[in-house]
Amino acid sequence: MSRSLLPRGVLPRFRQMLAAAPVVVLEGPRASGKTALGEMLESAGLLATRVDLGDPTLKAAAAASPASFIDNLRVPAFIDEAQLVPELPLAIKRRVDREGRAGMFVLTGSSRLGRAQLGGSDPLAGRSLRQRLWPMTQGELAGNPVNLVPTLFDRKPLPAAPPGARIGKADLIARIRRGGLPGMAGVTGSVEPLLRGQLMQEYVEGVLFHEIGRRHDRAEMLRMFRYLAASTARIANLSAIGNDLKASRITVVERLASLDASFLLHQLAGHRSSEHRTLTAHPKIHAVDCGLAAWAARLDDDAPPAVFGALLETFVVGELAAQASWAYPGETLRHWRDTARKLEVDAMILHPDGSAIAVEVKAGEDVRPDDLKGLRTCLAATEAKRGVVFYSGAMVLQFEENIWAVPVTSLWTGLMEEPRRSTKRRGVAARL
Repeated sequence: MSRSLLPRGVLPRFRQMLAAAPVVVLEGPRASGKTALGEMLESAGLLATRVDLGDPTLKAAAAASPASFIDNLRVPAFIDEAQLVPELPLAIKRRVDREGRAGMFVLTGSSRLGRAQLGGSDPLAGRSLRQRLWPMTQGELAGNPVNLVPTLFDRKPLPAAPPGARIGKADLIARIRRGGLPGMAGVTGSVEPLLRGQLMQEYVEGVLFHEIGRRHDRAEMLRMFRYLAASTARIANLSAIGNDLKASRITVVERLASLDASFLLHQLAGHRSSEHRTLTAHPKIHAVDCGLAAWAARLDDDAPPAVFGALLETFVVGELAAQASWAYPGETLRHWRDTARKLEVDAMILHPDGSAIAVEVKAGEDVRPDDLKGLRTCLAATEAKRGVVFYSGAMVLQFEENIWAVPVTSLWTGLMEEPRRSTKRRGVAARL
């Protein structure tokens, strides 16, 4: 490889997908590392061809004759920015149907691929697997892609945290502000706040220009994104959003869908025990990258508790979403609310076997019994088997049979390998 590349936690799962399906579709935000993942696959000898349709010449050739372009590629072929030529999925389908073997094509896109062709159907249905690439986790940025999610499901009791697990607010703010988009300058180093803001704005404007084009007014889309990102981790109340932005409900729905499809926002579906009711629950809106949310909210060292808390929630949700995607198929994160009792948990991690972990995020070193109300109710009302509070303290603590407090730093340091004797804190606050 011509440049040093940080390891990605998704790579082992991605290689499994290549061995199982003719087409693997890699979707995710612009500058999240999709091209770099192609370089890793090429370096490992898993590709015969790698093309980037961001190159105007290649894009013109593919658009002029999609079938010829696809038929002349040596496979396995990696096609970057495949969404730029909407006719490609059908041409790929025809070649796959003729040759029918695993690992023929990898398609990447910074907007949804394939689902808008053929009147809304997907020409690659039944022939492809899809993998979402999230912004880099804190572990990946440090060169060590820790995956805590399987530990949360599998280990009983939870292991201890390594030494030095406590983290201060200033360190958390610095990590949130940095974000996880590896393609943006300043991710691995420090930049002046003014320059960081300029980088973030140019990034968002670039996505709006390339992915949304003329379908919406870009100035209004930028305004809507900044409004939603600045109030990240909010319930998608379409009427309230429309009132604040002076836009109709239909306009809000269309623009929100476009921001989601271009991977600027992430809608965390609401979860209820009955699956058909899940589809009617209001989603929770997160910025796809906490650095973008911090820019939109103008996060500084003196951030109000509510602003810091919402940004920390988006930070943790992003870490968990990425790590869960390395281990389990599909969308595995949701949120949960009991509107009658006015209780909620910030996220639920769903396991393929039907079990779940309920997650709360606490912006501080104290965990008190009252902080556990939502987790207790969620455990009683859903299939969740364990509740976890991520906090900035130093120790893994057991409060009740299935409720634990876990240092937020464990998301990138992991927990110790050896099991530990649990420390229970019943009816008192823990500050450790």
